[in-house]
Amino acid sequence: FNNEVRMDIRLAEGSRMKLGDISKFSESVAENKFFQNNYDKTADISGRVDGTVNKLNGRDLRIRVGQKAFMQGTFDGDNMARGSDEMRLHFKFDRLQSDFQTIKSIIPGFDPPPYFYRLGNIGYRGTYDLQFSTYHILQGEVFTDIGNGDMSMQLDLSEGREKATYGGYLSLRRFDLAAWTGDSNFGKTTFSSQIDESST
Repeated sequence: FNNEVRMDIRLAEGSRMKLGDISKFSESVAENKFFQNNYDKTADISGRVDGTVNKLNGRDLRIRVGQKAFMQGTFDGDNMARGSDEMRLHFKFDRLQSDFQTIKSIIPGFDPPPYFYRLGNIGYRGTYDLQFSTYHILQGEVFTDIGNGDMSMQLDLSEGREKATYGGYLSLRRFDLAAWTGDSNFGKTTFSSQIDESST
């Protein structure tokens, strides 16, 4: 079934899907903490999903979860049901929007520092690659209520969270450091930073 049965799912605007239902397609998806913790959440969804379980693609997708989380874009998946050691996902986001309060409620165990909430509404346009469930690559534009920027970041969790490594660059334009830090001695600034490789 995972390799030979082809699906062609066409979802009209106004369609709804319970996140827990998605886990029925794959054991590895069912074991994913995101789907386990959000089993009862319902998403508004439209677009087209086609292919086999192990090679699944999404086109013209628009997905909304709750009032704040929204995604518009496409995805390509390989080896989706072969376990985390082989799974690969590529997302192209035309629009990704949320805030940290919503992100915290959706992502299991995610607890950002208090000052991250000062970013307000967060938008992203670009790509996101997930390889083998441990290697994350983000490249695109970031939009927040206190400033915008460009980023290209890689995060490697293959050795576990305690030995995670990351690198890349971040360039911010007219970023409001006073709002971010809570210190009125700062103002709006434009800067770029480069991280060759570091560990948490």
